[in-house]
Amino acid sequence: MMLLKKIQDAPTFTILSSEHFELTNHAFCERVIDLAVEFRNQPKKVVAINMEQGIDAVVAMFAFAELSWVLAPFVGKENPSVYASFCWQNGEFKEQKAVVRESQLLTEFLNKNEAGLILSSSGTTGMPKNVLLNFSRLLNKYLRLKTPLKTVLVFPLSHISGIETLLSTISGLGTVIIPENSSTSKALNLINEHKAEFISCSPSYFKLLCFTGECHQKLRSLQFVNLAGEKTRKSDLDLFRERLPFIDFRQSFGTTETTIYRTYFTDGEGINIGEEGGAYKIIDGVLWLRSPYSMVGYLDVDEPAGEWFCTGDLVETTNKGQLVFKGRLSNVINVGGEKVNPAEIEEVLLQHPEVQEALVVGKDNSLLGQIPIAYLVAEKDIDLDKLKAYCRDNLAEYKVPFRFILKDGLELSNRLKKLKPS
Repeated sequence: MMLLKKIQDAPTFTILSSEHFELTNHAFCERVIDLAVEFRNQPKKVVAINMEQGIDAVVAMFAFAELSWVLAPFVGKENPSVYASFCWQNGEFKEQKAVVRESQLLTEFLNKNEAGLILSSSGTTGMPKNVLLNFSRLLNKYLRLKTPLKTVLVFPLSHISGIETLLSTISGLGTVIIPENSSTSKALNLINEHKAEFISCSPSYFKLLCFTGECHQKLRSLQFVNLAGEKTRKSDLDLFRERLPFIDFRQSFGTTETTIYRTYFTDGEGINIGEEGGAYKIIDGVLWLRSPYSMVGYLDVDEPAGEWFCTGDLVETTNKGQLVFKGRLSNVINVGGEKVNPAEIEEVLLQHPEVQEALVVGKDNSLLGQIPIAYLVAEKDIDLDKLKAYCRDNLAEYKVPFRFILKDGLELSNRLKKLKPS
């Protein structure tokens, strides 16, 4: 593995750090090699790895990749992959008691001398899908990075953004700080304690960091923040830059199926997408991607990947060729035959001075099919009748939310995205 050799050949540095333990690059390589040697005579297999084991789990991931096994990371109470015969937890293999699902695509991949990675994706339909990636190829994605950064890992290691944050930091010979959980208070304290220089998180998550009383002091060491996992609104980006002008804010975009694309903000609300060997196109307002790191295919339907992948993201282009994300195709609300993009309503609501957060969803309605409902984090004394009048002044009548529901806060999923309230 070229990445392992790069790490091994480097001068001594701390490569992984948890709240109670640190590991140098040379000790890390030694552990990886020892574990790989221990199991080198075993047949190639699919193994689920509990990434809550922190440093030990990362060591296992690299060791089993060295053996060209297929890895299925999971976190906490998530179910290990239905395609894994074994689960690696607490330093030992446990045979899966549940029936292991078969896949012709996976069987064919197991015959290759390459490591695989199984991650769960919501897919464009919103239904969970098991995605098979070529992990050997992904391990080499960031080999040319030379900037060592101290990174607090916020995204879970069962998420493509968590995997890529880990790999990019390690490839740059930096330090990955692994927290016990992804709470904002925990991240804030670790950034301050370790003088971390980089984090990657969703805009919603970073907004929570920004509204803590000590954010300016405790985030002072950060040089770069990568915003990922959901659309970054221009109003949020302006807020971040105003509160924390010493940070260089960046954006990455991608899917589990295509992995992460490098992007960068423009002066307006658009972004430019750039990925070596990759490309994009727009068909009927929907973004399609092509990437050298794209998935092998979906395991659930034994569907190999095509050359292009439909992201399900609605986009427009500016006159300078930049992309503006307008929402998700699967989130479009059908109001009496009229197509309504929730993101458009959210943008209008967030421009109101008494609204801090907004999430618009479609609810079934016997007369119109669906109607838009808005969940809000707003001032306690906000006048909802005046808010509806404001919406009527700025939206077509069929786009005006039928109901406003006030919340103390909008919960984030384990992928750091806003959850639809129950």
